[in-house]
Order: sequence, then structure tokens, then C-alpha cells
Amino acid sequence: MSERGNGNIGERSNSGYSVEEITPGLPVQAPVPVALEERTEVSRYLARALTALHGDMLEANRPLVLLEVFFSGLSRILGCEPIEFWLHDPVGMLGSSLGEFSGLSGRLVLTPDSTKIISIYRDQVAPRFTTDQEIADLGLMEHGAALKEVFVIPAVEQGHIVGSLHFNSPRLDLINHAGDLELLFDFMSLVPVALRLSTGAQLTSELMLVDPLTRVANREGFTRDLDREIGRASRAGRHVALVSIRLCGLEGMANLSQQHIQGRLLSEVAHKIAGGLRATDAVGRVDAMCFGVVVTEAHPNSIEAIGARYQEELSRDLLDDGAGGSIEIRPNVSWASVNPREYPGRAISELSGMMLESVLQASTCNISGEVEITKAAQLQ
Repeated sequence: MSERGNGNIGERSNSGYSVEEITPGLPVQAPVPVALEERTEVSRYLARALTALHGDMLEANRPLVLLEVFFSGLSRILGCEPIEFWLHDPVGMLGSSLGEFSGLSGRLVLTPDSTKIISIYRDQVAPRFTTDQEIADLGLMEHGAALKEVFVIPAVEQGHIVGSLHFNSPRLDLINHAGDLELLFDFMSLVPVALRLSTGAQLTSELMLVDPLTRVANREGFTRDLDREIGRASRAGRHVALVSIRLCGLEGMANLSQQHIQGRLLSEVAHKIAGGLRATDAVGRVDAMCFGVVVTEAHPNSIEAIGARYQEELSRDLLDDGAGGSIEIRPNVSWASVNPREYPGRAISELSGMMLESVLQASTCNISGEVEITKAAQLQ
């Protein structure tokens, strides 16, 4: 039997052959081409950026905020602006919530006609460059007449084209590779869904601010309106008034018939108040039998006349009370008028809360008239 060496090169066995011990290891990898490394890094960047942008869009608390995040974020990623997004809005739901959106980074175009969008992709539903003739024929981009080409990406949802993204002079390294185009294509399919979710959330939020019986703002919604008008009055240096209208005579209506009568009367009064308001005024049901009205740009001396008008218009003759008797509806009206600049250092929400609490405390079925808002009362 031959003797084995210790594995060092140059040792010999009895047979005279050189013996070398070889340790197994991983195969040596060939160098990766620089172009491929760069391509991979670009794709990773695009995937990370689009994922982050989608997350930011989902966190937007309102559709208009979502659109601003979408346009500014995508223009930053693609290295171009402005961006244009056409979206099919067949029944005007998005239009009623969004109106027309046009910002520095992009513009949203809502259309009830899906054929206008589909015609962009008649040959193939895929991202592509358009010609200058197509730009003119299709009406792409707000100032498309000066453009030679526009890149378009379809937004597809459940197999149907629902939108189209348009932009000019993007980063070519992001649109010249099939994998990156697929990332952009997939991202655009998420945009209509995110926008619809945000719009639905806003509608739900707005419904939570509406009184279901009278269909005017509830107390929370009315407080939001009052806050808004106090803020505007503060910036303009003018007064804002709050009028409370309590319907006296409806107390103690407990049986089913009486509650139906009560509900009908409250709805009628709410409709009558809302129908006589200016566009800048607001009405809300602030407690069970009381409505509040925000009156903007009204001189303090005119508020008493407004209160008297409500008292006259809303008074009702004897009505069936649903229990074999009759009731008389007597509106009790109280009001307060303030100039927010007379309360420096006070938060808007604090001032609106003070106004609302003051008029509600005075708005009983025994007291009617002006509620004086003073700094002393404010500091209590």
C-alpha cells in the first residue's frame, strides 16, 4: 500500500506520483457586467419608490390630498412635470367630490366618456410613446400642441381601461426596460382604487356630520362650519353671528304618533331655514329641538332683525299633537355676534365652543334675545 503525503504540493507517494489535497469550495462567479448592475439598481429604485408612493397615497386623508401626493410623487420619480391623468367618471361621483384638480405637478381630467380613453390604446393596451399627430387628434396634455411626443400608460382595473397617464420627457432609463414598464403599469392599476377608497371615506365622513332626520348638519358638522367661518371672519376683521332657534311646544311628545309629528315638523323647519340661507351661511341641528344658523358678514345691529324674521316665519298655529289635543309651535330665538379679533390669543375652536354654549344656555323656552359674549364670560 502506498503512503499518502500530508497534502502539500511536491510530496510523493511510493508510486512516485505527486499528491495534492484539494478543499472543495463554491465555484468562482464571473464578474457581473456593469450595465446589468445598473439596470438592476434602477429597477430596485423604481420598485421602492412606487411602493412608498402608494403607501403615502393610502395615508392621505382626503382625495385632493391624495391627488397632490400622487402627482408630485410621480413627477419626482419620473423626473418630469406636469403629468396628466385622465380618469373615467361615468356617473360624476368623483366630479362631485373633487371638481377640477390642477396643480403644479399635474392635472386630473374626469370624463364620462370611456371611448375617449380607450381610443388611446386601440392597437395595444400597453405603455407607449405617441406621435405629435396623436397628441393633436386625442387632445393629450393641456399644452400638447408644442410637444413632439407624449408617453402614455393605461390604468386597467379588472380587465377594463379606466384611465390613462400622460407625461413628457421622462427619465428614459425608467421606461426603456420591460420590467420597469410592468412596474409602472401595475402601479397605475392601483391609483383608481386608492382614489375611490379615499372618495368613499370622505363621503362616509361627511355623512357622519349630517343629522339623519333633518338632513342638515348635526352638531359636530355645524361646529366645523362655525369654526370655518370664525377663521374667515378673523382674517377679514369682520363679525360672525350665531343664531339659535329652539322649537318650543314639541317637548313631551313621547308616543309613536307624536314622534312622527315631531320628526316631520323638525324636517320642515330645517328645510325652511336651509332654503332661505345665503351660500356663505350654514344651518345645523345642535340639539334635539334646536337649530343653529351661522350668519356671515352681518352687522351686529342687523342680527336682531334676522332673529325676529325667524321667529315670525317659523311660528305655527295649533296643530294636532297626535294624542287628541293640539300644540302651538313657538320658536325661541337667541343670538350672539362676535369679531374674532377682539379675542386675541384664543383658539378658533375655543371661541366657537363659547358662542355655541352661550346661545344654547340662553335658548330656553322662557328666554329670547341677544346673548352678550364678553371677555369676562370667555375667561370663565
